[in-house]
Formats: sequence, C-alpha cells, structure tokens
Amino acid sequence: MIAPAFLPAYAHGGVPRSSFHLAKGLAELGHDVRVIASNRNGSARLDVEPDRFADFQGLSVCYCSASAGSFLHSRTAQAILAEELKSSDCVLHQGTTWTHFGLLSAQWARHRKDQPYVIWPRGVLSPAALSISPIRKKVYWSLCMRSWYARARAIVATMPSEVDQITRLGFRKRIEVIPNAVDTASLSDGLTRPELDQRYPQLRGKQITLSLGRLCPIKGLRHLIDAFSLIKQRFDQVVLVIAGPEEHGYKGKLQTHARSLGLNGSVLFTGRVQGRNKVGLLRSAKVLAMPSDSESFGMSAAEAAACGTPVVLTPQCGIAPFLTGAQAGITVSQQPAQIADAINTLLADDDLSLTMGQNGRQLIQDEFSWPKVAKRTDALLSELVC
Repeated sequence: MIAPAFLPAYAHGGVPRSSFHLAKGLAELGHDVRVIASNRNGSARLDVEPDRFADFQGLSVCYCSASAGSFLHSRTAQAILAEELKSSDCVLHQGTTWTHFGLLSAQWARHRKDQPYVIWPRGVLSPAALSISPIRKKVYWSLCMRSWYARARAIVATMPSEVDQITRLGFRKRIEVIPNAVDTASLSDGLTRPELDQRYPQLRGKQITLSLGRLCPIKGLRHLIDAFSLIKQRFDQVVLVIAGPEEHGYKGKLQTHARSLGLNGSVLFTGRVQGRNKVGLLRSAKVLAMPSDSESFGMSAAEAAACGTPVVLTPQCGIAPFLTGAQAGITVSQQPAQIADAINTLLADDDLSLTMGQNGRQLIQDEFSWPKVAKRTDALLSELVC
C-alpha cells in the first residue's frame, strides 16, 4: 500500500485513517501488508524514524522523508519504492495522484506493465479539488497521470458520486464502489460532558453545533458561520465548535469573519482534536454540520452518525444520500438560511434529534463496518491478482 499520508498523520484528515483501517483489515484477513508513506503531518514531521520499516500498531510501515507541501517530494522514496514494488503481488494507491509518490508510481508502472495496481482517488478528482492549482494539475495529468490511471486494473470510488467524477475524465474501465468505513471501537470512549465543560468553559450550559475537519475553504465554514449568526437570533444558548487543524492561516480569516458578525464568544476554535476529546465532542454535540464544497466520503459525518449525532450536510458529501435515506441527516444547500433552518429544526426537537441519532447508529453498523469493507476489498484483489 502506498499512502502518502498515513496514521498518525491526523493533520491530513480522513484519508490517513481510512488507509490505516483498510490496511489493518486486509492484514487480519491474511494479507502480508507493507505500507510506504511520507513522514509528514501537515506542516510538521511525524515523530518516527524515517526511511526504514518499523511496526505501527501491527503494520509494517516505512515513513519516507518528505518535504512540506501537498506534493510531498521525497528523495528517499524512489529507492524504497523500487525495492518494495519488485516483490509485491498488487499495489494499492491511496490518494497518491497529485503527490511525488504518484509520479514515482507512474514511472514504475511504465516499466512493469504486468504488475497489477489499484487506485483509490479519494476525492482528488472532484471539481472542487481540480480547481486548486488547476494549471499545474492539467499539465501533470496530461504528462503522466492519465496514462497511469488508464493502465490500472481497477479504480475504487468510495461513493457513487465519485464514480461520476472518474467517468467525466474519460475512464470507462472497471470502477468499483467500496466505501470507507468507521472504526466504531475507537468511538466507544470519550470525555463526558462535565469533562468537556471543564476543558472548554465556553461550552457550559450551551448546546453544541459541531464542525469537525480541516480548516480550509473547501469545507464551507464561512457559510456555516453565516448560518450560525442566524441560529443565534433564535437560540441564544448555543455555541459553534469548529474543531480541526488549520491550513494556510485560514483560522484567522474565519475568526475575523465571526467577529464581524458579532459572534464573539459564541464560536470556539479548538484546533485538532483526537482520542477521547474528539469522541466527547461528537457524542455531546446536538448536530454535526458539514456544508462542504466537496467530500468524496465525509468521514466526520459517518463518525458523528456512529455516535448517535444527527448530521446536516450538503449533497456534495458522498455519504449524504445514505444519511438522508436512513433519516439520520438533513441535506441542504450551502445557503446560510437553509443550513440554519436545518440546524434550528434539530435544536428545537429533541425527539427528532434522538430518532435521527438512533437511525445513524444503525446505518453505520449495517453498512459501514471495516470488516465488511476489508472483505469486499479482499475479494477484488483476489480476482485481480489471480
């Protein structure tokens, strides 16, 4: 498995977590899994010994020294990849497309045309993602990525919406839909509400509307803050918690916008949260809001549902049809008034909120468990390699 961002690189959002759990699931089914990743955790480096394989929670992982930035250039990755790919039966690419790891993999694939590989784009082909540095991506795509995708044995979409993104680029070959899943065991223990209130005094006596994810423009957080200014007109005892690592100083812009709307003291930025802190927020929130421009899956929404918390999200989030179909979430546009109306409905109706929370738990248990996802991936790989 080649996964440029891999746990414990929590700053990179949901991809490192889903890649880790997929690798663990395949290992538990008997696969000999070796992972090549970068040693980056956002702008920082992971506290690991780089450029050698070591155990990480039962997996053999090599964290290659890489530079900061989205391309994750690594001088050491080429030799390490070349050595490992020689003995691999199949290669799984997790979000490598716009990185140096993808470029190296594309170069290798030209020389080893018989080696099967499978690509998980993980949202990087969405219109919103392609609009970031579009000229660079168009050149990069034309020079190497298009032919690399064309030679893959299969491309895996995490949601039906991602299939459309792939086919729009001209691919009609095998596309499998295998969703991400939720590690429900990791969501079983969280801070209690009194413990959260002690850690964040701003929460005392308030209902929580939660946003959980990276702080960047694609997440629609300005729309959420605009919506929250409308919510405050009806519900005074509510606080908006924006939890997650920031990118490129975006937190300051959001704080300035919140102050301009008179929301001083009503919007709490926690920074990145994990472990019991994160689980406590998910379980204590009245609603999780995800008004994103694009989410190939929407891991935070799935985790909220697993914790029994209703979700308000945009149709651009891959998991939206599943949550709304199960009556575990409300789909809205990015219009602040629509976001506010949906959140207000949940804040005002405890019975509805409880029912939607129960529906969400059942949905995740039935459709989005890692054992099921690993077995589906195992069946695909067995077919491709044989």
